[in-house]
Amino acid sequence: PYIGELPALLKEAVRLATERITPEDLQELEELARQPRKQQGRRFHSIIAASSRWGVLAETIESLMDKSSRTRALFSQAQDRMSDDALQSAHGHEPIVEGIREHAAEKAALAMELHLNEARERVLKAIAMI
Repeated sequence: PYIGELPALLKEAVRLATERITPEDLQELEELARQPRKQQGRRFHSIIAASSRWGVLAETIESLMDKSSRTRALFSQAQDRMSDDALQSAHGHEPIVEGIREHAAEKAALAMELHLNEARERVLKAIAMI
């Protein structure tokens, strides 16, 4: 797999997580979603990948997230230059958690897709500022 497949893999992982997540992992996701964006890190997506309970999928997602570390590093450098409004997302982690909590696979997958699209746009804006 290549990095461009990460969004599709995360959408599948969140679909599976809606039925397979443990109460403890759901609680951690809820706590992470309430934290400021800068403090959430990649842990949110890692919990979802692991909660799919599909080892190969989770390992592939983790591997691809490792490969995207350069992009994350560039984004981190640019975050200090961006306003808090620019870092916020109308489709952040909260709607994803809501879909998982409700065991609504398609709702969670759509929330993930919207979130990843906005994240891609924020990364592109951040890179343009460097």
